[in-house]
Amino acid sequence: MTDKVQAVLRKMKALRPLRNPKARDRVLGEFNRSTLDDVEPVGGENGMRVLREMNDLEVRHDEFVTSQAPKVDVS
Repeated sequence: MTDKVQAVLRKMKALRPLRNPKARDRVLGEFNRSTLDDVEPVGGENGMRVLREMNDLEVRHDEFVTSQAPKVDVS
């Protein structure tokens, strides 16, 4: 178990029986926020790189889907 999970479990045990929904939501909300990565706006060179990669992924996905379609011989 990670240290964060152990800390949350200790807090939840301290609030036993956790019949108070506000306290339960607060503890779980703190835990959820602590596990999220920091979010930053994407811009400049990084933004362009991300867009190029996304466009490349879309093209490759379309090519893959097209390659999986059954081939029909019309002759």
